[in-house]
Amino acid sequence: MTVTKTFKANSNEDNNEQKRVFLCWREAVDSFTPPEKLAEFAKDKSPRVRSTVAHNFSTSVETLMELSKDEDESVAKAALKNIELRSGKPPAPDISGP
Repeated sequence: MTVTKTFKANSNEDNNEQKRVFLCWREAVDSFTPPEKLAEFAKDKSPRVRSTVAHNFSTSVETLMELSKDEDESVAKAALKNIELRSGKPPAPDISGP
């Protein structure tokens, strides 16, 4: 019986976290979200949210520079690609391998 309660509690926490991430993601993906709000989302604990901020063209270059140092490689790569696209240079080829 205790196991069931623990499982349900964890399940509710997981559901709440999934909802939170979805709501943050939904705002982070919007190109009309102000850069200041995107900078807040860039500090989110979810790599999915940070990656979305890194892809958003409304994200400031300063925030992208911070995200380019992110511990999650996909977030850092997305930020660098966004910076490259803004500079007008063609993106560097991905030579990291399969």
